[in-house]
Amino acid sequence: MKCTGVQTDVVPCALPVCPHVCDPIDCVFGLWGNWHDPSCEGLCTRSRVRVTENNECGDPCEGPLVETKVCASPCRHPKDCTFTAWSHWQHCMEVTSQRTRFREIDQYPKDGGKPCSGTLKETQPCGVEEHHEVPCVVAPWSDWSKCYKTCGGGTRERNRYIQTGSKRGGLGCTNSLSQIEGCNMQICEVPEIPVDCKLGDWADWTPSPPEDQYDCTMDGQRFRHRPILVMPRNKGTACVGPLKVTEPCKPPVIDCVMSL
Repeated sequence: MKCTGVQTDVVPCALPVCPHVCDPIDCVFGLWGNWHDPSCEGLCTRSRVRVTENNECGDPCEGPLVETKVCASPCRHPKDCTFTAWSHWQHCMEVTSQRTRFREIDQYPKDGGKPCSGTLKETQPCGVEEHHEVPCVVAPWSDWSKCYKTCGGGTRERNRYIQTGSKRGGLGCTNSLSQIEGCNMQICEVPEIPVDCKLGDWADWTPSPPEDQYDCTMDGQRFRHRPILVMPRNKGTACVGPLKVTEPCKPPVIDCVMSL
């Protein structure tokens, strides 16, 4: 009998109420990644990460980080197990405490591939800082989405995300995070008037006060996006260009506050 369901779950834990005034920053999950190729055991997995960690008065994340489902087993070429990149070190509440970072299994071994060897969680004392610059790193592109039309001109999309934010003056990311292209451009059996794809205007950069607390993320990046107003139809011209972009910005300075 094959297993399906949640492999890694996150639940909140009880924390003492802080005596000082605190502006809450809630934990936020990222989008689910694409389903990985099926394993020899007939299982597909997908995962997501925490893109924003909560502070001491924000709501923690609750929900699964890894899901599985039953898939057809290919069992052709062996694929070795691989890890994702390490997450950022968690925020230190006290100098004498510990901080942790995590990584996940990105690709499970398939068809006789080698299993992963290593830890999924690391810890170190607070106060241990690295001093070299860390540049922003963009993750690889996801697979292209399914074309929404079978003929007459459609579009498909692929995305990527910031895998590692810049730190200590490292170079910020300027790459596009979303791409679209035309697909299934062949003529449909019933000719109709072509309708070209149309992109909307760029939204304002986010984060942006007063809706947000700061005008830049802790990783020194800000974002903006634009929508697709009209999808191409009947051999219309497909939209070309990014839907979401990012640029470096000056991260906010947050002063240390000692507890009572």
